[in-house]
Amino acid sequence: RTCVGCGERSAPGEMVRLIIAPSGEIAVDAAGGGFGRGAHVHARGSCLAQAASRGLLRATKGRGKTVSVAVKEAGEVVTSEARPMDAGALASAIEAAMTRRIEGLLGTAVRTGKGRVGSNATTSAWRAGDASLIVVATDADAAADLSAVRDAVSSGAAVAWGTKASLGMGVMAITDTRIASAVRDAVEKAMGTRNVGAPPLAGGRRGRGNDSGQR
Repeated sequence: RTCVGCGERSAPGEMVRLIIAPSGEIAVDAAGGGFGRGAHVHARGSCLAQAASRGLLRATKGRGKTVSVAVKEAGEVVTSEARPMDAGALASAIEAAMTRRIEGLLGTAVRTGKGRVGSNATTSAWRAGDASLIVVATDADAAADLSAVRDAVSSGAAVAWGTKASLGMGVMAITDTRIASAVRDAVEKAMGTRNVGAPPLAGGRRGRGNDSGQR
């Protein structure tokens, strides 16, 4: 796929997928679910700036002037309130979408028994060689000081994300490689937008504008 910002070609998984509604509204598809017409952009400041100012306007024939977050819930497309398009709004939408994806993936890991929550469970999973990724809340100082976490950090098998309040935990070991890979990817893309800067998108509504290509 070609980045609508820098114009370079990359594998789809290395970029963020954007949905282009018939009306021209742009929405971030964090999971890459494939509903609707799409475009792709690298999650980095320079690409987001070029995409917002030029690339997405070309892709939408001048109609792409707003951006929101899109997710599928119970078979329907749900979008946040649209915001006027600029680099900050695009970055904010990507971070909000990736945050929702991370929370969903962590919830799936816990429900399916593929997430070991807490210091003891995380340490046991790491020592047994079962942990594909360790997720540590940014304010979990005690968890960050665990030897298992330090070992995971040095091995490149740990990420810091969220807070204990937002994640409902201080530390978790993910034992499923696919979930671990998806969490790491979402964290990296969210972090890639941080240098652009914008207040977060919030709220949600049922959206009809993005469901024309829904599967």
